[in-house]
Amino acid sequence: MWVSNLLVGQRGVLGAVLVFVFGLAIGLYAPGVKAADNNWYIEGSYSYLELEGLPFGVDFALVSGAVGYHINEYLAAEVGLGTGVSGFSRAGSKIDIQSFPTISLKPYYRFNDLLEGFLRLGLGRTKLKLVNTGTESDSDIGTFWGLGLRTNFTKKAYGAIEYVDLGGDSEAYNSSFRGITVAVGYNF
Repeated sequence: MWVSNLLVGQRGVLGAVLVFVFGLAIGLYAPGVKAADNNWYIEGSYSYLELEGLPFGVDFALVSGAVGYHINEYLAAEVGLGTGVSGFSRAGSKIDIQSFPTISLKPYYRFNDLLEGFLRLGLGRTKLKLVNTGTESDSDIGTFWGLGLRTNFTKKAYGAIEYVDLGGDSEAYNSSFRGITVAVGYNF
């Protein structure tokens, strides 16, 4: 997709910095924006991901946790950590996501009191564990993005579903992780 192409490769870090600065500027300096009622939140999520760009299908499952802060009612910043719970096995080889630490911005758009849309723009480090005749690790730092809907169960509890593209367009793999994430969270 054009967003991934803009933010990966040699200019990936520069693209991520520009997106962060632009999003932060809009969120902080928007006229009439007041602070959110429940500024801090925690979130747990499960992601089903496909490693695309290979001649055969590779599926992964990722469990993540995040802590976030609502800068105002239209913008949040969060840090997270994920780990693989289901990897890929084929002909004696196994690949799994060992860790996925992230930092991201989440601009929101509130449709009504129950439903919000959001965009996630971030930077993460995908660390893969490769087991064949020995054990190896490989990692890739890159940008990622997501587009989702969030619904409020109560004033403090919510659920979300999101399409994610974890980038990872490394020259070594020429591929990226894409899939669906479901999450639950709590504002405090």
